[in-house]
Amino acid sequence: MSKQAAAKIVAELEARSLIAREPSPDDGRATLLRLSARGRLLVMAAIEIGNAVERDLDRELGEGAAAHIRSGLERLAYEPPWGEAAPARARRFW
Repeated sequence: MSKQAAAKIVAELEARSLIAREPSPDDGRATLLRLSARGRLLVMAAIEIGNAVERDLDRELGEGAAAHIRSGLERLAYEPPWGEAAPARARRFW
């Protein structure tokens, strides 16, 4: 992703009050990005929705099938066969 594309995404998230910029205490040239209160609420809502989907999959397909689907999706997200894997710094929120 180019710096320009990243800056555009950051500006959009900031315009929607989902993130806030803060100067880095360690590096005067750097800016830290933090989730705003609204951003944290949105993340929590997304996690709740994801958990509900997983519960529905467990109920409809059985726990073994749902776990298999979850594992496959995680593999695609973190070890995609078509390109680079997620950066080592990437972390899961669930």
